[in-house]
Amino acid sequence: MAKKATTLVALAILIAGCGAPEPLTFDGEAAYAHVVAQCDLGFRPTGSQAGQATGDYVIAYLEDQGWTVETEGFTYRDTPVRNVVGQVGEGPVVVLGAHYDTRRSADQEDPSVPVMGANDGASGVAVLLELARTLDRDRLQNQVWLAFFDAEDNGQLDGWEWCVGSSHMAANLEVTPEAVVVVDMIGDADQQLYLERNSDAALQTRLWEIAATLGYTGTFIPEYRWAMLDDHVPFAQRGIPAVDVIDFDYPYWHTTQDTPDKVSAESLERVGRVLEVWLEGKGDLAVDVERLRALAVSGDVETLARALDRSVVPIPAGEFLMGDDAGPANEHPQRLVYLDAFEIDRYEVTNVQYHRFLQATGQEPPPYWSGDDYPPGQADVPVVGVTWEDADAYCAWTGWRLPTEAEWERACRSTDGRVYPWGDTWDAGRANVGGAEAGQSRPVSHTEPGAPAWGEGWALVQPTPADVDAVGLRPVGFYPDGASPDGVMDLVGNASEWVADWFNWDGYWDMPDRNPVGLGPEWNRSIRGSSWVPYGVAHWAQEQSRCSARNSAHRGGPDARFGFRCARPVR
Repeated sequence: MAKKATTLVALAILIAGCGAPEPLTFDGEAAYAHVVAQCDLGFRPTGSQAGQATGDYVIAYLEDQGWTVETEGFTYRDTPVRNVVGQVGEGPVVVLGAHYDTRRSADQEDPSVPVMGANDGASGVAVLLELARTLDRDRLQNQVWLAFFDAEDNGQLDGWEWCVGSSHMAANLEVTPEAVVVVDMIGDADQQLYLERNSDAALQTRLWEIAATLGYTGTFIPEYRWAMLDDHVPFAQRGIPAVDVIDFDYPYWHTTQDTPDKVSAESLERVGRVLEVWLEGKGDLAVDVERLRALAVSGDVETLARALDRSVVPIPAGEFLMGDDAGPANEHPQRLVYLDAFEIDRYEVTNVQYHRFLQATGQEPPPYWSGDDYPPGQADVPVVGVTWEDADAYCAWTGWRLPTEAEWERACRSTDGRVYPWGDTWDAGRANVGGAEAGQSRPVSHTEPGAPAWGEGWALVQPTPADVDAVGLRPVGFYPDGASPDGVMDLVGNASEWVADWFNWDGYWDMPDRNPVGLGPEWNRSIRGSSWVPYGVAHWAQEQSRCSARNSAHRGGPDARFGFRCARPVR
């Protein structure tokens, strides 16, 4: 018992963090801690004391995370069996399932010894428990059930059947789920997740497509390999779309070597992230923007900030065209660049997000704020007037970083070399870009020696204009037709954005073609994207809105044009 308590304390410390917002995406290390905690309880076959303790562990954790918990108890071959189901959300039911029992005989090696089941048992449970913590319930379009099945893994031992717990649940459903996804043996460090032949093809394809967008093509392999009798089958037999996510190429299956050292936090995270994206519907951009607007109007700034934190876009690893030979010399030469997989904020960092950072760190607010408060009604408007150091510090505080120029350009133009996020033809109606139309003179947007600290540009930042044609910042996502192919918003217009690189005037001639970063000269920092502040020349707004267009600025005083977003590599 003391050993279990130590593990749970360590898990709590891992999850708690240290100052920045609580991690809001699936954390493989936190999931792995659940694997260790289960194995610390010992061998966990159905009906054993350790098996009972595992069910109790699951129930306590779900309740601690605010899930409604129900249990299904019954007897099978004179042995008590208990399924545990956590429920949250509203709408049609979607079930995620995993078995928590372990096999009482390592019959692939030594039948006299039980199986520890770090991968075959604990890994699936760990993924579900970490999802219980990290799922954004405001984004869920379904009622989610986390089903922990008992009595799955003693098939063909002393007359036992396989999948006893899941069969009982499927036979006694009072509500028909919209879909069932089972995760089993998914923690192998040498992860190979093939398509499974008894799974629903359409749902399986959707999950593997999500995995590809996250850069997981090396482990989610879109080829059929196995036909499994697993916990998804009792549901599939009742006409419910069901999928088995399983790595059956596991050399330690039903042996004494199925121990925590064979399980990888990275493998757990990959599966968890795919399920997280699927359940939260992150591909539905219109729903996402509508929900943000509703939160901003309601004044629920805490939920708004959390929703914005979680609005990220995965960019898969691969090549794209960077630069433009028809553009200025600093964009030459256009060439293929390879980037590792990364994630980037869907929206520019907003006032409400930046406000939390200031409260936590004591940093100085932007000059147009009133003390520590951003202008009324601008919670979901990009924060501007921040220096490169401010932007860099914010991203580091969240555990992320500023995107590189190459990452920013890839997020903007995708892999087809397009000129603007939406295509090759300029359309001023797709972005909040300050033009040179009549009446749009260029205001003072930054603090210059001898210039008043509050020029016209600063004054225009404060109100959000009711007239859509008036000069001023707009809420993030205000122009959904300006999204990039990957769904990244406001790369053109609103704020120009600080990126990680030092700016070089000589272009890309001496830059590597794999994960390039501008390292100098250490004079100006790079800026990407056009801004809301009107440009003084008629064609300049269009020119600066190209995905390949580069700009730079000194690291000095704040500027009303400049904001930022954050990025991070995908493990």
